Amino acid sequence: MKFLVLVVASMVVFGLANISARAQKTRTSKNISAPGLVQLQQMTARFAPTPLRVDTSKLSAADHQALVKLIEAGRIMNHVFLMQYWSGDSALYARLQRDASPLGKARLRYFWINKGPWSVLDDFKAFLPGVPAEKPKGANFYPEDMTRQEFEAWVASVPKEEQELATGFFTVIRRAVAGQNSGSAAKAKSELVAIPYGEEYQDELTQVANR
Repeated sequence: MKFLVLVVASMVVFGLANISARAQKTRTSKNISAPGLVQLQQMTARFAPTPLRVDTSKLSAADHQALVKLIEAGRIMNHVFLMQYWSGDSALYARLQRDASPLGKARLRYFWINKGPWSVLDDFKAFLPGVPAEKPKGANFYPEDMTRQEFEAWVASVPKEEQELATGFFTVIRRAVAGQNSGSAAKAKSELVAIPYGEEYQDELTQVANR
């Protein structure tokens, strides 16, 4: 059972789109004209709820149990997606959950629809204050302050094996922690390091495997 859940969950993680274009410096706006309650309700109304009904009466007891485990795993993977979407997404989601005001609830609902503070139907423009005005082009797969030129120069400076890791679909790029032994002078100089999904999301994947 644990193996099945881990395989399915891993497929979900790997299926989350990695972005081949390298991140440019992100413009931020702390004073955007955030929509109010009525406008947010109107924006939310553009999405039609679609109930999904499934007849599970013919499933065996073991299949019912497996289905519950898959749903539990999916909820964990939702949070992995938030982590991949933007570096501040998880903290923002937690903050929105604590706001019980009508506006706070409307913001939380629209955030969950978009899985972030940028409106998909409005060219990914921010609908919350205190966030980048536009969704970072590299999501949270790359440092937000990294330029394409910096990335390409770094990739060209490391061995072929590390190049394949850095440009692969199942790694994220991070800044090496100051003083960290990066394993090569090139990494230490550039402060960039490629981290496999299995390491970056180890805690979440372990939770899924233990379901």
